[in-house]
Amino acid sequence: MKKFNKFKNCTIYFDFVAVPISSELYVDDELKKKIFENILHFLLKNDMPLINNIRMAGYCMYKNNCSSTIHADGHIYKCYSLVGNENYISGDIDEFGECIKGTGTLCFKRDCPYFEFCYGGCPYNSFVKFGKMMQDCQYDYLDYANKLIFLSELGLFNDDNDDLLQKIKILKVDFK
Repeated sequence: MKKFNKFKNCTIYFDFVAVPISSELYVDDELKKKIFENILHFLLKNDMPLINNIRMAGYCMYKNNCSSTIHADGHIYKCYSLVGNENYISGDIDEFGECIKGTGTLCFKRDCPYFEFCYGGCPYNSFVKFGKMMQDCQYDYLDYANKLIFLSELGLFNDDNDDLLQKIKILKVDFK
């Protein structure tokens, strides 16, 4: 990306694809944190554009009104990750009339510093783990990743961040 000037205003964002715990591709929360830290090291070392902050499913289709995926067969799903799962067909393109309402936020901890970044996380992650679309709080991962980004913005990110991470507390600021 660095060698292409047209990407100079882009930032890099990545996320982990939800797979069943039994899958060889499954990544647990602690490994996600380590992978994130390694990627952040790489981005900083290579002077790559950094992520502003990490969000988890804050604007997901399943939770938003009028957001849907239409499969090639005409079935409508409330989440692109559910395509092909007949239990989650929300309608059919031939019968489509009104927008399909979302669940809205799945979290009501409005005082959480990551509330606007998450709104209860990705319900598909819970589906993969428990077979049910429900809240998937990612507080620990969001806290860890955003603290590392904060350290990088201060120029304090290094190979051993544990002591500094313990001293940082991210609070929610309400500007109302």
